[in-house]
Amino acid sequence: MAGRSATVDHPHAQRLRTLARTVVPTVLLLAATQQPAHADVSGLTGSAYGAFVKVGLFGGAPNQVGATPVATLPTGGGNDAKSLPSLIAQFGPATVFGGQYQEPGRNPSGELKVSTEGRSGPDGFVTSNASVVNVGPGPLIADMLSSSCTAKESGVTGSTVITKGIVETSYNAETQEAATRVTIPERPAPNTAVEGTIDHVGDRFRIVFNEQIMNGSTITVRAAHMYLNGPIAVGDMIIGETVCGVTAVPGAKAPATTVAPATTAPPATTAPTTVPETTTIASTEPTTSVPPTSDPDAELDSRAMKAESDEGGGAGLVVALLAPSHGALGEPAQSPSRCSRSMTGLERMTTT
Repeated sequence: MAGRSATVDHPHAQRLRTLARTVVPTVLLLAATQQPAHADVSGLTGSAYGAFVKVGLFGGAPNQVGATPVATLPTGGGNDAKSLPSLIAQFGPATVFGGQYQEPGRNPSGELKVSTEGRSGPDGFVTSNASVVNVGPGPLIADMLSSSCTAKESGVTGSTVITKGIVETSYNAETQEAATRVTIPERPAPNTAVEGTIDHVGDRFRIVFNEQIMNGSTITVRAAHMYLNGPIAVGDMIIGETVCGVTAVPGAKAPATTVAPATTAPPATTAPTTVPETTTIASTEPTTSVPPTSDPDAELDSRAMKAESDEGGGAGLVVALLAPSHGALGEPAQSPSRCSRSMTGLERMTTT
């Protein structure tokens, strides 16, 4: 007579399953709650200034105003803040930096305010801010330009805000009135550039908004950096610069947790267990490359040499990240041709 087969659960197999249900969840819980070691911020770098102008005219030695006002973070942390009621940078007949047009030689900017603060330790940080109001006389015109940056152990960030910003990108050589203008976004993307010409003088310029430069773990942010490429005026104008950086050292590790050894059960025959594979999702967030830090004096000399070899004339209008427009971009804060009027004396000098 055929017998009926029966499955007998071995006592060793029962103990093994009980042990697995107890030990495995405990190990997984300990792994999930184990915290990585943090890093303490030890080194701090922070500064800010309102404006800096360095320009040479007709191939001569450069004249300089600023950087001013300047705030510098103390080495061990703390804060610093400075302000200046107004500023004007006028070299000979040319007003390079000042306020929106009122009267030649009497149109300084509005208030310049800068600050920086930071602290070291496990929650260390550095943050810097700079702002300038009533900027002119052209080709860059704005009610306010400001930049800010922050540095922590986790990384650095920087941004720029511009209120009613306009660039006059070309002029009528006869009337010296602005012929074309570009409106600048309130929050321009990093390294947004606008190029133009001062046609009645024959000069070329390039303005970079929200200029961001990385140097190791330190970021420099400039609300606006105007490169004057000559041939008459060669140099730089920087408005609203902030600098932030930190260095970190490993902090104390959390104490290790000792787990009592589990009782080894006798070997048992068990079915193989398949562990599901993990899937790693790559980050799709784009990264932005920024130009390396450069020497302003070297750039000035290079552009001065290039300006002397050029035959004058103006480069064509190039607008990066911005669409050119003519007249349909809204009215400027005040009357146009502020730059043309401020450069009138310079134009007369070039014709004598």
